[in-house]
Parts: sequence; C-alpha cells; structure tokens
Amino acid sequence: MAAKVAWRDFFRDPRLQVLIDAALLKNQDMRIAVIRVEEARASFGIASADKLPTVNLSASNAVSVTPSTIFGPDGKEIISKRFDM
Repeated sequence: MAAKVAWRDFFRDPRLQVLIDAALLKNQDMRIAVIRVEEARASFGIASADKLPTVNLSASNAVSVTPSTIFGPDGKEIISKRFDM
C-alpha cells in the first residue's frame, strides 16, 4: 500500500506541507540534483538507443542514351537504364 502513495501524502499536517514546499523551492542543491538525474536519464536513453538495430537504405537510378548517329545511318538509338538498391 505504501508504494502506491505519493511521498508527500504521508505528511498531512498543513504546516509541514508549507515547510516542505519552502525547502524544495529554496534548496538549490535539490534542484541541481533533479536536473542531473534528468540529464542522466536522457543520456541513458541516447546510449541505449545505440543497442537497437539500424536500417540504412539507398537507391540510385541512371538512364543513358546513345544516339543513333554514333552507329551510322542504320544504327538505332540505345537506351540503357540502371536501378541500384
């Protein structure tokens, strides 16, 4: 049961709640610690992303035309097409 209750809910005295709020507001060390924990979590997320597989895909398309004039009057135009993946 205790694991499901937020830690601040254990302190029901309104005066104590005001003190907790003031302490959290004015405690720079606590703010810095929270920011560092968030930074560490973000860094861990980036680092763990390197463990995932990656997918790379590239494609190219080329068309070349050889004019019929190269092969003389009876030659035909040659069209070459290439698609690489």
